[in-house]
Parts: sequence; C-alpha cells; structure tokens
Amino acid sequence: MENTWTFRCAKSGRSVAAYAWMPGIDTGDRASTNADEFGAAGVVFLLHGFRSHAEFNFLLSFPPDKYEVYHGSLVQKLNERGYIVFAHDHPYHGRTEGEPRGLFEGHEIMIDTFLQFVREAMTKYKLRPDLQKFCVGHSLGGALAIGTCLREPELFRAAVFSSAAVSAPKNMLGWKGWFLMQIAWAAATLVPQWEFMGMAENHVFPERHELFLNDPLTVKIGVMARSGYEFVRLYQMIAAGASELSTPFLITDGSEDTLVDKDGVEAFHAKAPVADKSCKIYEGILSWTDLKLARVSRKTSCTTYHKIYCRRHAANLLVLLRGCLPVHFGCTRTNLFHALILVVDFLILHALPESLVIFGWIQ
Repeated sequence: MENTWTFRCAKSGRSVAAYAWMPGIDTGDRASTNADEFGAAGVVFLLHGFRSHAEFNFLLSFPPDKYEVYHGSLVQKLNERGYIVFAHDHPYHGRTEGEPRGLFEGHEIMIDTFLQFVREAMTKYKLRPDLQKFCVGHSLGGALAIGTCLREPELFRAAVFSSAAVSAPKNMLGWKGWFLMQIAWAAATLVPQWEFMGMAENHVFPERHELFLNDPLTVKIGVMARSGYEFVRLYQMIAAGASELSTPFLITDGSEDTLVDKDGVEAFHAKAPVADKSCKIYEGILSWTDLKLARVSRKTSCTTYHKIYCRRHAANLLVLLRGCLPVHFGCTRTNLFHALILVVDFLILHALPESLVIFGWIQ
C-alpha cells in the first residue's frame, strides 16, 4: 500500500512530496517504516516526466476521472516481484512546493533533490545498505536518471531510461521552435516566466489528454523561457557525459515519438561505453508500453529479467529546443541582436497590448 511523507530539500528549503509502495503486506492505514517486514528483493526509484507528477506517470488513470489506480500499474507489478518502490514529485511539480508551477529550474537542483530523496527513503524505511537499488526515469525523469548515474556511478545496480530527453526533436517543432532556441539564453534572463511555447493537444489519445487536463496536479501551461533554456543545458550535459556512463541500462522509445528523437536515443546508446546495455525502439507507437528489463546484473552475478508494464501519457511530454548548438554568455553582436529581437517581440506581443488595455485604448 502507498505511504506518503515529505522532507525538506537541503538546497532549496522546499517541502518535497514522497511516496512509498511496499510489497508482500497490506499495511492499510498503518504507515510502517520497517522494511524487514516486507522481505524486499530490492528497491526501485521512479522519476516522473515534465509537467506531470509521480502518481500520474506510474499509477493508472481511466476516463473520465478515475486517477491514481494502483491495480495493474507499474508500481503493482514491481511490488508483486518483491520490490519496494519509491517516487517523489520534482520541484515545482505535483505536491512538491515551488512557484511558478511547472518550472524546470535546472538539472543540478533536481538531481540534488533526488539524491537526498534516496538517502531519506533508505533511512526512513531502515533499508539495508546492501539492498539492490534500481532507477526508472521517464522523459525528463529519464534524463535526470542519466545525470544521477553520471554523478553517482555506483548508486544503482541498473537503470531504465524511458523516452529519455537526451536530445530535442529533429524538426525542432517547426521554425518557431528553432528560432526560440537561438534566443533561449536571453529569454531565460529577461523574461524567465514567459510561456514562449504552448502545449499541443494530443489528438492520438484525446481521452488521455482530457485526463491530463483534469488532473489537479498536472501543469497546464506550456514551456517557460527558463525551462526551455534549462532543457538546452540538459541536452548538453548528457551529450558531454554519455561517454562516461558506467551504469548498466536499458533505454527505450517509440518510433513515432515526435517529442523525443529516437535517433538521439539510439545515438546515446551507441556512445555509452557500457557492456551491459540495451536499446529498444517500439515500432509504430509513440512510446513503450510493455518492456523487459534485461541483463541488469553487474559483473558475475546472475542475469535477471523483470517484466515491467507501464504506460506513457503523450500529453504530458514536451521536449523543446535543440541542444547541439552552443550557448554563449559573452556580450557579442549576435547575442545583443538576439536580445533585441526578444525585447521587441515581448513588447509587441505582451507589454504593448496590456498597456493599451490599461489606458483604455483597446478593450
């Protein structure tokens, strides 16, 4: 059963929402914190995606308004196999504190928060230090899982990166996305909360889109300028660190995914110098819905297979901006020109209309 608690982030001071699901015993309303009661085979830490929250990504929901269903979910499947499952809501997401909602303020603080969460969970539930730990991250969570494995190579025995945001879409979501990427550094500085990219409606699964919109904890606005810039930095961090990854992993994506570049996923897999690795692209779908975590063992230990069921909501993903171009902070003519374009655009599209309304010149 699910237990919930909060902890205070050491870096930001914010209250972070955390969740635990225990195998083998129904605790009912009793929030047990003794892991020996459960005879756990290992621990799995889940990292949710951008604009979503842990329960939306890893539990099930059904139209029109049935949310946080444990039965049949990824979490239940892991519990059935003897694994303790932990998850938390990222800063500015779900039940975790932070305003404005949906801000991605940088991979460093999110990884710091996650690492503190791992320590908090292991201590709170009195888990043995030698208990095997695994990590499963989806979309933004997949990219953060990669960053965590780069920072702490021995923390997890293996990891799954589901539709991980390792690179931006090839088409940059059109010319507007490409242009906005060029001025991302200036926008993040001058108008960090400017919603410069709206959210596309999910026409493939409209009922899922409706569920996403009706969930009170999902983020309904698009990508803010600061978030877009931080995605650029995230792509750069992953590109630079891929050749240093040492954690065994499985990375997955769907061949029809237009928000995460499957070629980027395959390139990341090829670049990572890990012997025990696997890449699975599911043909004809947006992303994976059924996968096997294969060969997650280290060194000479036995190969273990765990069938994992999960689903991905296409509406809760948006990976913007290309990460392959350099981001400059110097006061060059090009940067000043980009900044000028941004200021003019902001004045025309936002400040000027608001001023006209204030002075009564337009309704």
